[in-house]
Amino acid sequence: MNTPRELLLAHHRRAARRIGAARRRLLLEALPRGEPLWWWLAAEELFLPQRTFWAALAAVWILILGFRLSTPAPNAPARSAGLVEALGPLGADPALLAQIDLLGSDRSLRP
Repeated sequence: MNTPRELLLAHHRRAARRIGAARRRLLLEALPRGEPLWWWLAAEELFLPQRTFWAALAAVWILILGFRLSTPAPNAPARSAGLVEALGPLGADPALLAQIDLLGSDRSLRP
């Protein structure tokens, strides 16, 4: 004698086959006739088989965004000195600046 679990499982399998066939038939009737678009087929082949992967990737990005928004912003680094300030007293010499071409378009200070 079959247990209630086995009876329900057998009934479910029979019903699932019938429901699946009806679902496929309704989908075929609802879809427009003609050749499907090539980009739609490519997207289905690319994204649908890896739904678990894409869902996991989205969850990881959401976690990264959550961690980023929950941490306080670090202090802004101090402004580094420019090259002219770094050169010290040599930075004020227009001839030196002209030689290393820091003046750009200002050609009047060239020797």
